[in-house]
Order: sequence, then C-alpha cells, then structure tokens
Amino acid sequence: MQNSIRLSLTYSFKGETFTPSSVIDLDRLSQDEPPNWHAWLAMAVGINTYSYAYEVMREAELQFSEPTGLAVPYLDGDQFDLAGFQQARREAHHTGPLQQIARDILEIDDLNSEPRIREAMVQAYLLGKSDSQSAQ
Repeated sequence: MQNSIRLSLTYSFKGETFTPSSVIDLDRLSQDEPPNWHAWLAMAVGINTYSYAYEVMREAELQFSEPTGLAVPYLDGDQFDLAGFQQARREAHHTGPLQQIARDILEIDDLNSEPRIREAMVQAYLLGKSDSQSAQ
C-alpha cells in the first residue's frame, strides 16, 4: 500500500456512539468512478451495507487523516482532494518511465526540476499512447 489514507467518522445508532476507522488503500481506487467512501469504510469494519446501521452511518461526515505517499499534499484539515490525488497518481504513473528517459538521454536527474520538458514528455507519451490505442 504505497498511497493510503485513514477514513473515519462518528455516528450514533441505538443510543450508542460509533467511530469506525480504517486505512484505505488508494491504489485500489478506480480512476473512472468516484469511490463510495461510506461503503468502503463499512465493509472494512464489518458493517453490512444493506443494514439500517449503514444507512445511519451514511449520514455522518467523513474525516480523512494520516495520508501516505502521493496523498499527503491532498489532505486539507480532514478533507481529501480526491481529484487532485488522482491527477497526481496519473502523472506519477506516466512520469516514472519518462524520468528514466530524461536521465539516460537528456542527463536530467530530476524531471520535476524542468517542468516544461516534463510536460512536453508527458504530452508526447500520452499522444503516443492514444495513437496506439486508436490503431487497435
């Protein structure tokens, strides 16, 4: 689990206060669909998503904490910028191989230190990737 975040909330059910909490593996998130955070947390702590307890839990405000990896800069207080994190994750996925090319061919040890070159390489990579997918 390279990128993770702790998800928690507090709610009352049948006169008791519950504070479920779990570390969520952000690398397992789909890039295409927004996550159902409440369902993830419920399943992580053993709450049936077809139960009344889950319905009550869904009304509670989510709190995020303890980010790791790329998630760290996207936590503001207890709110998580999922869109920002997903964009950073996509860029990191693309720039890993590009960093090696920059090092081997352009002798640039840190591609982030050359943002215009990095952006040009990412755009070329994405263009090549979309061309190869459309040819299939």
